[in-house]
Amino acid sequence: MKKSLVFAVSVLFICNIAMPENKSALLISNGNYKNFSSLATPVGEAEALGKALSDLGFQVILLKNGTREQMLEALDTFGASFKGKGGTAFFHYDGHGVQVSGKNYLIPADADIPDERKLATRAVDIEEVMITLDSSGSETNIIVLDACRNNPLPAGAGRSASRGLSVVSVKPKNSVIIYLAEAGSVAQDGFFTPALSAAIIKPGISITEVLQTVRQEVYQKSNGAQIPGEYSQLFKQVYLNDSLSHDFSNAKVALDKSFLSRLGEAVLEVPMGGYWEVVADKYNGGSSKASFDEAYLKMIFVF
Repeated sequence: MKKSLVFAVSVLFICNIAMPENKSALLISNGNYKNFSSLATPVGEAEALGKALSDLGFQVILLKNGTREQMLEALDTFGASFKGKGGTAFFHYDGHGVQVSGKNYLIPADADIPDERKLATRAVDIEEVMITLDSSGSETNIIVLDACRNNPLPAGAGRSASRGLSVVSVKPKNSVIIYLAEAGSVAQDGFFTPALSAAIIKPGISITEVLQTVRQEVYQKSNGAQIPGEYSQLFKQVYLNDSLSHDFSNAKVALDKSFLSRLGEAVLEVPMGGYWEVVADKYNGGSSKASFDEAYLKMIFVF
């Protein structure tokens, strides 16, 4: 019976790792502006975030100091990566952004925008991002807008743009939209994206927990002046790092029947015993993908 159990569990584990989830990220970082004030942090922050995401299994598209055409082309490539595959989409923009009459725009690095009338044709409407993701076939969407800065457009007649970014009206299904600061607020550079890059690599925590960690760190480092905001329509918890996270050398937790039932009725025939030493504290019979991978792996080696 032990051999059949090991075989069954091994098959489940192998199947689990043989078909990795499709995960793709598009990071756009604009800092070297030709007609607006330059930003020192976006490119370096995006490179660090890109490495973190790549380590988590994401295929990363990194566009630095992109023109409008390059931004739109990268967005098309990004959307196409989910056709027929589904998966998790991670979009991050770091650079100048502006809202006018409730619409949000991302400013290309080479844009010449003397007034807000030119935004529609010389900037990228954030709705382009949302519509692309909503129609891409991606199953989970994480959108990060590190663009809640003061309005960069020249002062003068016709300027009605507001502070920060507004709440996005078009939202992809099963998505969370994350703002550098609360909607309508501005923020300081250098706090948010580094905190995000550090938090997402922590194994076994959900995106909700990631954002709580980031929010607390940014709030503390800004002396309470900046609080990242979010708008979530996620259907379930999302784990960006579901890799093994615990040392089981001292784990002595017995599997219970609720866990065994998920491995099949045949497994239930095996008597409980001292060799059912599998999942440690946090993952004891849990429902996350990480917990089951850990259980499968431990079971293979204890028999």
